[in-house]
Amino acid sequence: MQRVLPLYLAVDTSASMYSGVEAVQQALIQLVDELLSSPALGEQVRVGIVTFSDDAELVLPLTDMTELRSLPRLHARGVTAYGPLFHQLARIVERDLRALRARDTLVFRPFVFLITDGLPVDGGWERAFQEFDRRTRARLVVIAIGLRDEFAEVLQWLRPVAVHRWYDTDDELLGTRIFTVVSNFARSLTTSVMLEPPGRDEYPQLPPPQPPLGEADIR
Repeated sequence: MQRVLPLYLAVDTSASMYSGVEAVQQALIQLVDELLSSPALGEQVRVGIVTFSDDAELVLPLTDMTELRSLPRLHARGVTAYGPLFHQLARIVERDLRALRARDTLVFRPFVFLITDGLPVDGGWERAFQEFDRRTRARLVVIAIGLRDEFAEVLQWLRPVAVHRWYDTDDELLGTRIFTVVSNFARSLTTSVMLEPPGRDEYPQLPPPQPPLGEADIR
C-alpha cells in the first residue's frame, strides 16, 4: 500500500511579506531538489500551496513535487486575513484526503506550515480555524517572521505543534531556514510510522518531530 504524507504551505502574501515571499520561492526550489535527490522521501511526500492575504487561493494543488515541471510564482499584495485561509484549507484538505483514501492509500496526518509576518486583521477568524481543525485534524507548524510577543494570543488559538520565529528578512537565509523546517518534518514523519497499521478511520501515530531548479523554472 502506498504511503502519502500531505504537506501544505500556507503562505502569507500580504504586502508586508514582500521579502518573505521571495524566501518562500527559494525554499520551494530547495525542497524540490531535496525530494528529487531522496527517492524514498519523494515517493511519499505530496505538497500543496495556499496563499492568503485579503483572500485565499490554491496556487499548487497537492502534488508529487518530483514530477513538477515548474513552480508557481508568488506575489505580495493586500493585508493578512486568516479567515479566508482556514475556510479554504478546510475544503482543500478534506477533499484531498477523501481522494487519497479512495485510492486505497495510507495517509499520514496532514501538516500545514503557516508562514506569516502579520497579525490577522479580520474578526472571527477563530471560528474558521476551529472548523478547519474539526474537519481535517491537521497538525499546524507556525513560521513567524518578525513577530514577537504580540503574536502570543494568536498562537494560543492555533495550538501549533512547533513554532519557529525569525526576526531577520534576508531572503536567502530565510529561504534556507524555511526549507530546513519543512524538510526536517518530512523526514522525521515519514520514518516515524509505527509498525501496527491504523484503523480504518485513524491516522498512523506520528510524534511531532522536532540538476537544480533555476529561475527559469518558476512561473
